[in-house]
Amino acid sequence: MAVRYPVMPWTAGHGFVEVARREGDFALAGAAAVVNLGEDGRIASLAVSAASISDTPVRATAVEQALAGELPTKENIARAAKEIVPSVTSGDDMHATRAYRQHLATVVVQRAITAAVARAHERSNAQ
Repeated sequence: MAVRYPVMPWTAGHGFVEVARREGDFALAGAAAVVNLGEDGRIASLAVSAASISDTPVRATAVEQALAGELPTKENIARAAKEIVPSVTSGDDMHATRAYRQHLATVVVQRAITAAVARAHERSNAQ
């Protein structure tokens, strides 16, 4: 059995963000993003996943679709990040309420995409 990871093009970047009560604790919410920017600066492809917001990790396809072909502006990313909210199925527990996890999920998705876009710009400029 093998795992293969394709080499990311120079126009791609990645980001990962998580929020935990204390360093090393299980995350209250986490997100990872990989973005590939087109020559026009628009999002050519985007993959986003979130963790600790449901029983299993979630592929945030609604977020991805909301940003497809868009410029990665702060406003567009913030708008698209809100699409993660319906994926939050974890209820209230001793660590966080469902409403708080919905807020955190939106924040970590937004930050992960923003970090991925920034890294893509860095890689493109370093080429």
